Amino acid sequence: MLTVKTDGLCEKQTMRDAETERYIEWIRSELKRTGKTQSALAKHLNIAHPQITQLLKGNRRLKVDEVPAIADFLGVPPPELARVPEGAEFPPDPDFDDTLHDHTSTAERELSDVIPEVDAKAGAGQGQMADDRTVTVGAGGIVTSHRVVAEWSIPDSFIRHGLGAQPRKTWILEVIGDSMQPTLNPGDRVIYDIGDQVVNPDGIFVIDEGYGPMVKRLHRVRGANPLTFDILSDNPSQPSYQLKATEFRVIGRVCGRVSRM
Repeated sequence: MLTVKTDGLCEKQTMRDAETERYIEWIRSELKRTGKTQSALAKHLNIAHPQITQLLKGNRRLKVDEVPAIADFLGVPPPELARVPEGAEFPPDPDFDDTLHDHTSTAERELSDVIPEVDAKAGAGQGQMADDRTVTVGAGGIVTSHRVVAEWSIPDSFIRHGLGAQPRKTWILEVIGDSMQPTLNPGDRVIYDIGDQVVNPDGIFVIDEGYGPMVKRLHRVRGANPLTFDILSDNPSQPSYQLKATEFRVIGRVCGRVSRM
């Protein structure tokens, strides 16, 4: 969880900017040298991949007690650490505001890890290694990378209880075109669970036919062998069609949307 204080950052003891840059450059160079990915580092630290992105941009604080775990992952000793109290943090970019712009309360507020909004275009390719602005997903035995165009913060409790989805497996996608009108309009965002790729029951899913992610309603054709699905658009002017399960990939089940009133 990302904890944000609404009463400022002065209570935290921090390192100097020079120390910050030295550690960030160490992480960058060792990732490049070893060929290890940011997503793997995030998994090792048990945090979301976008947090590593923000860390290397200077927008997320590096906690001193994270340094040994990073060194263990990279397999090299860290730069010599200045003597600082345990639990101190490296300061973020001074131009980055990680407050909630609400100074009326001194209580800590907890936000869920950021949720990636992926580009509504073709994935970066089978098996392509993720960089600092991509996320990867496996479906149908194929792993693809997708460019991250934005990052959202939505409380875990809402994702889990309000949407019935898995917080750490939730992505967001912009709706392109009018094929799902009136249910979904162009420019709407759908929230989808990449941990739910089984079409049972039928519903609205993000799928990929090889041309990039898109939103469609799926209906399993009962008794069909091989397994076949009706690919449906809610817009009555858009024709439906059928595809075998091997002819497309289910990326995740749509569990919510963000739209204008």
